[in-house]
Amino acid sequence: MAIPYGGFAGERGIGLNLVCLSSGNRLAVATARTNTQMTESLLELPRGWCEGKVVLEARARNASKYIEVGTPFKISWLDFYKDTFVGLFGLLVVIFSFAVGLLILPDVIRGLRNLEPLPMAVGFVCFGLVGYAMFFVYFYSEWAGRILSALLVLFEAGLLSLLAIYRREKFNRLYRQWKTPIMLWAMVVLVAFCLVTATNNGAGPWSVNAIFNPVRWSSDNQLPMMISEYLFHGLDPRTLNLGPWKVSDRPPLAYGLMSTFRLLSWLIASHKDGYPLYYQYEQLAGIVINGLWIVAVYKLLSAIKLDKRGIYLVMLAVAMTSFAVFNSVYIWPKMLGAAFALLAFTQLFEPEKNLAQPRFERFGQALLWAAALSGLALMSHGGTAFGVIAAILIAVWYRGLPSPRLALGAVVIGLAVLVPWSLWQHFEQPPGNALVKFAFTGDFGFGQEKKGLLEAVREAYSSLSLSAWVDMKLHALHVLVVGEGSVCGVQEIAPISSFDGLLRSQDFFYLGPSLRFLALGFIPLLFLRKFSLKNETATTVLRFARILVGTGLFSIGLYALAGFHCYINHMQSYQAMLEIIAGLALALYVSERWYWSLVLVLSILYGLVVWVIDPITSATNLYVLPILTLIIVAAMIYRWFANYDPSKGSRGHSIG
Repeated sequence: MAIPYGGFAGERGIGLNLVCLSSGNRLAVATARTNTQMTESLLELPRGWCEGKVVLEARARNASKYIEVGTPFKISWLDFYKDTFVGLFGLLVVIFSFAVGLLILPDVIRGLRNLEPLPMAVGFVCFGLVGYAMFFVYFYSEWAGRILSALLVLFEAGLLSLLAIYRREKFNRLYRQWKTPIMLWAMVVLVAFCLVTATNNGAGPWSVNAIFNPVRWSSDNQLPMMISEYLFHGLDPRTLNLGPWKVSDRPPLAYGLMSTFRLLSWLIASHKDGYPLYYQYEQLAGIVINGLWIVAVYKLLSAIKLDKRGIYLVMLAVAMTSFAVFNSVYIWPKMLGAAFALLAFTQLFEPEKNLAQPRFERFGQALLWAAALSGLALMSHGGTAFGVIAAILIAVWYRGLPSPRLALGAVVIGLAVLVPWSLWQHFEQPPGNALVKFAFTGDFGFGQEKKGLLEAVREAYSSLSLSAWVDMKLHALHVLVVGEGSVCGVQEIAPISSFDGLLRSQDFFYLGPSLRFLALGFIPLLFLRKFSLKNETATTVLRFARILVGTGLFSIGLYALAGFHCYINHMQSYQAMLEIIAGLALALYVSERWYWSLVLVLSILYGLVVWVIDPITSATNLYVLPILTLIIVAAMIYRWFANYDPSKGSRGHSIG
């Protein structure tokens, strides 16, 4: 059956249950809030659960929150299973395949022309520009958007078929070049999808918000879903009821990508599918594009020329952090921005050319790709700004200023990416600067939209004394390092009722605690000669690990100085977070083997228990197939590492 409901199920004093009158058995309909939205909880009643009449019981004993319920109705088994792992997996494969085609499209075209493959940055730029452009296309004409999306699908499929048939050698080379990053991307997407579909708390679009109870956030992951649905169906997203927020407050790249991918579910699935399935289709697209972070990390580690096993071990350490797990599932586009920005970081430093030399070379043409990628990062999420600024400043420190001609080219490319969105904000829905105002003044400026950013900053600081400003910055340091004392965002989480829940809330909000065991990487990072392996490779890798961690900390330091009062993790540049985590994992990898092995095992166990096993086992309803898939993936990863032989690969089962 389906039961429409809305409100705050799962909050203290609020519940929604089916009750069997003859036995007293109770079955939870929903255990997660949907705030002001209505949704439908889809239920499969256990066989023999009740022999007689069943009543629907809504309970609301709370002075400030409520529950609202609609009339239950029967649905078919097909409607029910379309909303589960079984019904959604095939569509996930289709969407992922389309996304892969966009990423490798430049190399496919060059393969047909018998040209050499391009750097990965070119594929990322192609991927980003498609999403960016398609936002504007869908906004002004949904039919033009649908037609162009269909042409992209056909264009990709046709070119790949031609390459496979008429340029077999080039196709095989393309496969070898992209096999490993695409496989890693697929694994991250699959694990995130399994986490989403392993449990059911009845909350529809809000289900993901409550998976990691008590950690949850507001509607930031709902916005890409809702705006993409509006764009795809030809509705003006500016008419969405977002309270005081505007569509222009957040950049559009993810909206364009998800609208483009929406065509596939529209073609494959029934057009009569309702809201509970629409959000699932958008969730799939969001998981796919957010999973790109693993490809960017792979490119970074490959550029350092880390050995194959080292690349996979470092990526495993990164993937098992709370940061990676939560943000691969929760589909705000912060991780998409981090992927573009981290690849821009790699282009800025070009470690494959510079790490073996005592001094870095001057900037080359890669700076132009870095400019394009940085612009696309900002068009994914504005929170990457401090990470981009920090990376540019540190790169200039190491490489010197670029030539005037090269610098001008980078500026022109960056502006070419940023200007279209600025014009749209200005003419279609001004001012679009609520988040920027909040970062620099602590106030979103709702109701005072005509007040400019500089005026708002002046007013915020005009009554602030020097001692108050110093106290504010000391508070920022305390929040970042110790992980306590901030009231920013804390009202979003549910009541903490377990030790695991307490750990998850700390991981989510605070930088220091979120690093957990990887923070032990600061020891080899700072004491190279006493704690790391005595060889040239270790020295080279550790040198770049210091650059990574230093750049990430510099970015967070910039925000701590410029930000007004909110210093929790989700206000930071996610590029900076990835840099710190990857840099610490690198430092640990080249330290003494026992030390690295101990930290890696502890990190993996912590991530599994606190961020995977406990959330699943604590859920109201479980589904066996996605849980079984997670176990199989874990077993495959373990088997590969256990069988790995540096001289022979992995006994015929290489994943690279």
